[in-house]
Amino acid sequence: MNRIETPTELTAWLDLAQAYAPEYGGSLSTHLPMALVALNSLAADSPRMHAFFSTISARLNAAPPTAAACNDWLELRGDRAAFASVRAHFLQAIADRGRDAVLRQVLPSLIDGVGAVAFHGLLRTAFATVANHDAELASGLAVWATGYLPLSSFVAAEPKEAGSANVADWLAHMAAKGDAWRVHTGMITPQMRAFVRTPAFLDGADRLAIHDNTLRDLAAQALAIYLRTKNFTVLHLITSAHALRLLMPRLDEPLVAVRHYAHAYAAGVAASGVAGDSPMMAVDVLPWPDVMRAAIASDDEHVVKLVYACREEWLVTGDTDYQRAASLVVAA
Repeated sequence: MNRIETPTELTAWLDLAQAYAPEYGGSLSTHLPMALVALNSLAADSPRMHAFFSTISARLNAAPPTAAACNDWLELRGDRAAFASVRAHFLQAIADRGRDAVLRQVLPSLIDGVGAVAFHGLLRTAFATVANHDAELASGLAVWATGYLPLSSFVAAEPKEAGSANVADWLAHMAAKGDAWRVHTGMITPQMRAFVRTPAFLDGADRLAIHDNTLRDLAAQALAIYLRTKNFTVLHLITSAHALRLLMPRLDEPLVAVRHYAHAYAAGVAASGVAGDSPMMAVDVLPWPDVMRAAIASDDEHVVKLVYACREEWLVTGDTDYQRAASLVVAA
């Protein structure tokens, strides 16, 4: 299987992906652009990229009509209907000033809403930086901005005095204070919105001490939960932690970003509904080449994205739990 060594083919696929709306089927997020980046990294060949694109794009909606660039994107944060005009603004800004300059300027105004669209704004933005694709970056930023979810607005502007540095203990403290807050929907974002209004979140969200290794600790805890549950929502915590790591070099205040991410992460764990004492699931840990082949053959975008994120984080951290999680997600 030949890896695409130049960005030319991936760029072409991402160009085509711009023809599709950020959501389909009511309120489901498209994962096509992110999965294309992941497949390319996993060494999918050209026929597989073509087949995957055809399969996934068949269920998507057409992109909204082209719109004039908005004058002030900040005023349109949280307005899903403004996607086209906000995207046009970011596309022009990137053309004028370049990707890195735009990211450094806009991320501080987005990071407190990092859980936007169940982390998919963050994910699309980060994956677009991997692909060095201007149009996809504009789309990712527009998804993030128009789905803006400022969960940190429910806690004090400044964090409380440092609490526990242990992520599991922090989550357990909030779980112990949980109440009948859950809303009757299977969607992640409404669950997150509901949880941040509870006493458990208001009292506990800022009890995690934020330090240089907190993001890695959050990712490790998400891995531990996933290996006990194979939970779909928790999968998004693994991939979003990876995505935030990719963006950290563009953030002037990385620990502030991690604090905001921790708030959204806590809401994501609560939205998952997983039991904290679930037993470890049995899994045959596969060699990475086998995992990668299985992911490439899958038509499930979440499988492709998780294997990609796990592979990349394993390369950075050496944590074998990433290989276990990747093996688990490709298991029949």
